[in-house]
Amino acid sequence: MLDAPDMEAARRALGVREYPRADAKWTKRNIGFVDLASGTSAGLESDSVARWLSYLDLAGAVWTSLPCEFDAVTGSMPTSDQVPAYLASLVEMLFAHLKRILKLDRLRLRGISGARDEFLMAAAAQNLRRMARWLTPATV
Repeated sequence: MLDAPDMEAARRALGVREYPRADAKWTKRNIGFVDLASGTSAGLESDSVARWLSYLDLAGAVWTSLPCEFDAVTGSMPTSDQVPAYLASLVEMLFAHLKRILKLDRLRLRGISGARDEFLMAAAAQNLRRMARWLTPATV
Protein backbone atom coordinates (compact mmCIF):
# COMPACT_ATOMS: atom_id res chain seq x y z
CA MET A 1 0.00 0.00 0.00
CA LEU A 2 1.24 3.46 -0.87
CA ASP A 3 0.33 6.42 1.29
CA ALA A 4 -0.11 9.23 -1.24
CA PRO A 5 -2.34 12.31 -1.34
CA ASP A 6 -3.43 11.74 -4.94
CA MET A 7 -3.06 9.33 -7.85
CA GLU A 8 -0.23 11.27 -9.51
CA ALA A 9 1.83 11.22 -6.30
CA ALA A 10 1.18 7.47 -5.98
CA ARG A 11 2.37 6.92 -9.56
CA ARG A 12 5.55 8.92 -8.91
CA ALA A 13 6.21 7.05 -5.64
CA LEU A 14 5.79 3.65 -7.32
CA GLY A 15 7.93 4.75 -10.27
CA VAL A 16 10.79 5.76 -7.98
CA ARG A 17 10.43 2.57 -5.94
CA GLU A 18 10.59 0.38 -9.06
CA TYR A 19 13.25 2.41 -10.86
CA PRO A 20 15.12 5.00 -8.75
CA ARG A 21 16.10 7.05 -11.81
CA ALA A 22 12.48 7.23 -13.04
CA ASP A 23 11.53 10.52 -14.63
CA ALA A 24 8.06 11.75 -15.63
CA LYS A 25 8.30 10.15 -19.10
CA TRP A 26 9.32 6.73 -17.70
CA THR A 27 6.56 6.90 -15.08
CA LYS A 28 3.90 7.81 -17.64
CA ARG A 29 4.96 4.93 -19.89
CA ASN A 30 5.51 2.22 -17.23
CA ILE A 31 3.21 2.91 -14.27
CA GLY A 32 -0.44 2.10 -14.86
CA PHE A 33 -3.27 3.49 -12.79
CA VAL A 34 -7.03 3.42 -12.36
CA ASP A 35 -8.83 6.16 -10.45
CA LEU A 36 -12.50 5.20 -10.18
CA ALA A 37 -13.45 8.52 -8.57
CA SER A 38 -12.33 10.56 -11.58
CA GLY A 39 -12.91 7.82 -14.14
CA THR A 40 -9.35 8.05 -15.48
CA SER A 41 -6.98 5.19 -16.20
CA ALA A 42 -3.87 4.28 -18.16
CA GLY A 43 -1.69 1.25 -18.63
CA LEU A 44 -1.87 -2.36 -19.67
CA GLU A 45 -5.02 -4.18 -18.53
CA SER A 46 -6.50 -1.05 -16.96
CA ASP A 47 -10.06 -2.24 -17.80
CA SER A 48 -9.46 -5.51 -15.95
CA VAL A 49 -7.98 -3.68 -12.98
CA ALA A 50 -10.98 -1.30 -12.92
CA ARG A 51 -13.39 -4.26 -12.75
CA TRP A 52 -11.31 -5.82 -9.97
CA LEU A 53 -11.31 -2.53 -8.02
CA SER A 54 -15.09 -2.22 -8.37
CA TYR A 55 -15.52 -5.78 -7.11
CA LEU A 56 -13.32 -5.06 -4.06
CA ASP A 57 -14.91 -1.62 -3.52
CA LEU A 58 -11.56 0.17 -3.81
CA ALA A 59 -11.14 3.72 -5.15
CA GLY A 60 -7.98 3.23 -7.19
CA ALA A 61 -4.75 1.40 -7.85
CA VAL A 62 -1.30 1.87 -9.37
CA TRP A 63 0.89 -0.89 -10.80
CA THR A 64 3.94 -1.48 -12.95
CA SER A 65 2.54 -1.65 -16.44
CA LEU A 66 5.41 -3.29 -18.25
CA PRO A 67 4.79 -5.48 -21.29
CA CYS A 68 5.33 -9.19 -20.86
CA GLU A 69 8.77 -10.34 -21.95
CA PHE A 70 10.04 -13.90 -21.93
CA ASP A 71 13.28 -15.23 -23.40
CA ALA A 72 14.12 -11.66 -24.46
CA VAL A 73 11.02 -11.48 -26.69
CA THR A 74 8.75 -8.56 -25.82
CA GLY A 75 5.09 -9.53 -25.89
CA SER A 76 5.91 -13.21 -25.48
CA MET A 77 3.80 -14.92 -22.79
CA PRO A 78 5.41 -18.00 -21.23
CA THR A 79 3.53 -21.28 -21.06
CA SER A 80 2.64 -22.94 -17.77
CA ASP A 81 5.57 -25.34 -18.27
CA GLN A 82 8.12 -22.61 -18.98
CA VAL A 83 7.45 -20.58 -15.80
CA PRO A 84 8.50 -23.20 -13.21
CA ALA A 85 11.51 -24.17 -15.32
CA TYR A 86 12.62 -20.53 -15.53
CA LEU A 87 12.15 -19.93 -11.79
CA ALA A 88 14.05 -23.11 -10.97
CA SER A 89 16.92 -21.98 -13.18
CA LEU A 90 17.12 -18.67 -11.28
CA VAL A 91 17.40 -20.50 -7.97
CA GLU A 92 20.02 -22.84 -9.41
CA MET A 93 22.07 -19.88 -10.65
CA LEU A 94 21.95 -18.26 -7.20
CA PHE A 95 23.10 -21.44 -5.47
CA ALA A 96 25.82 -21.99 -8.06
CA HIS A 97 27.06 -18.46 -7.41
CA LEU A 98 27.02 -19.07 -3.65
CA LYS A 99 29.03 -22.26 -4.09
CA ARG A 100 31.57 -21.12 -6.67
CA ILE A 101 32.12 -17.40 -6.10
CA LEU A 102 31.38 -17.05 -2.39
CA LYS A 103 33.01 -20.42 -1.56
CA LEU A 104 29.95 -21.78 0.24
CA ASP A 105 30.69 -25.34 -0.89
CA ARG A 106 30.60 -26.43 2.74
CA LEU A 107 29.49 -24.83 5.98
CA ARG A 108 32.27 -24.05 8.41
CA LEU A 109 30.31 -23.09 11.52
CA ARG A 110 28.86 -25.77 13.78
CA GLY A 111 25.22 -26.40 14.60
CA ILE A 112 21.94 -25.29 13.06
CA SER A 113 22.32 -21.67 14.22
CA GLY A 114 25.89 -21.54 12.84
CA ALA A 115 24.74 -22.91 9.48
CA ARG A 116 21.85 -20.44 9.39
CA ASP A 117 24.13 -17.50 10.25
CA GLU A 118 26.73 -18.51 7.66
CA PHE A 119 24.11 -18.91 4.96
CA LEU A 120 22.45 -15.58 5.84
CA MET A 121 25.81 -13.80 5.64
CA ALA A 122 26.53 -15.34 2.23
CA ALA A 123 23.04 -14.40 0.99
CA ALA A 124 23.51 -10.84 2.29
CA ALA A 125 26.85 -10.59 0.49
CA GLN A 126 25.22 -11.84 -2.70
CA ASN A 127 22.40 -9.28 -2.38
CA LEU A 128 24.88 -6.46 -1.71
CA ARG A 129 26.79 -7.37 -4.88
CA ARG A 130 23.56 -7.32 -6.87
CA MET A 131 22.49 -4.02 -5.30
CA ALA A 132 25.85 -2.40 -6.08
CA ARG A 133 25.56 -3.51 -9.69
CA TRP A 134 21.99 -2.20 -9.86
CA LEU A 135 22.84 1.20 -8.32
CA THR A 136 26.00 1.77 -10.33
CA PRO A 137 25.32 3.96 -13.37
CA ALA A 138 25.70 2.18 -16.67
CA THR A 139 28.81 3.09 -18.64
CA VAL A 140 28.83 3.04 -22.40
